Amino acid sequence: GIGRPVVLEGGKVVWREGKPISLTEGIEEARAEGEYIVFKVGSGTYKFEVVEESAIAEE
Repeated sequence: GIGRPVVLEGGKVVWREGKPISLTEGIEEARAEGEYIVFKVGSGTYKFEVVEESAIAEE
């Protein structure tokens, strides 16, 4: 697994440091469930990417 995961959707950070960060349109909820990050989304197309925090520039 990834030690410090950061989740991006459409290139924007939506999860960092164990909590949701500025959810994009259509993402209704984000939460941690054990070792998983769960997103509740509306209809549409989403492109999620998970990277190690050290792999991205500070926002």
